[in-house]
Amino acid sequence: MMSDLRTCVARRVSVVPFAVAVLLAAAPTTAQTVPGVPGLPGSPPVPKAKTGDELARMSILPERVEISAGGSAWVLVRLAIEPKWHVYWRNPGDSGVPVELTWSLPKGVSAGEIRWPRPEVFRTPYEVTYGYGDEVGLLVELRASEGIDPGDREASLRGDWMICKEMCLVGGATRAFEIEVRSPGVAKDPRPEVVAAIDRWRAEVPRTAPPGMGVAAEIEFEGALVPDLVEARGVLRVSGPAGRFQQVRFLPDATPGTRYPDGGPVEGRVAAGRFEIEVPISVRPGDALGEPMRAAGIVCLGHARTDPAFEIEVPIVPPNPGESTAP
Repeated sequence: MMSDLRTCVARRVSVVPFAVAVLLAAAPTTAQTVPGVPGLPGSPPVPKAKTGDELARMSILPERVEISAGGSAWVLVRLAIEPKWHVYWRNPGDSGVPVELTWSLPKGVSAGEIRWPRPEVFRTPYEVTYGYGDEVGLLVELRASEGIDPGDREASLRGDWMICKEMCLVGGATRAFEIEVRSPGVAKDPRPEVVAAIDRWRAEVPRTAPPGMGVAAEIEFEGALVPDLVEARGVLRVSGPAGRFQQVRFLPDATPGTRYPDGGPVEGRVAAGRFEIEVPISVRPGDALGEPMRAAGIVCLGHARTDPAFEIEVPIVPPNPGESTAP
């Protein structure tokens, strides 16, 4: 019995060195690559998440604006946007905040409104928004007063934006630039690359349809507009030539007092070379915030950002007390 027990113990002891050898052979040597564990000594640093300031990079062209007294000059504000992120149009849609530009200009120089390129449509299961991915160029016209003295002046621009993907971040940047005011009639040819960049983005800005093009827009209300109107419902109808395009849609603008119950965009119909779009609207004069009431937006042919787009605006004039306006 004791002999058998000694034999069994000897066999068990002999197994232990073998098992240790197997484990040592499987262990990584110093020549092997061991995956790093974030937070442990010797591990590679964890990449820092980019901020909203870094996800969109703002630049100005030209960096030195040359403008004649009494004249004007175009400035291009470009945002280079991180892939798969986007910023927002003047009407962001169901959520978001438009890009905002705040100018610090010398006395005698003023900035016009932003000329927005045609936006993209971003859809999720919960909302529809309008904006720009990859990059966007915003055009602004600077004007110099008649009596401004020639000379160099310093100026700056502050840009603020909301940038979104699965989440949204707030970002912004400030850029300084120079303005050279010249005497009236004294001009200098701008750099070709600046002209090309401005022309490229100007081509993407929706324009007002020329009178001879045949684009028509009108509103038909369900009933007469009456004094002390609380709410009226109607349809904005837009029609015109479609050319070679088979798709057309209407992107509503942000118009105080006028709402678009379906949100948008509103898809239109194309037949026999012409398009027609019917946009449901509701009018609440009490929500107009003192601004002139209107129905407005852009008509987009095709789906590419470089396809034609046209600005549409129809004034809405509610009657004064004592008046009545038939539809």
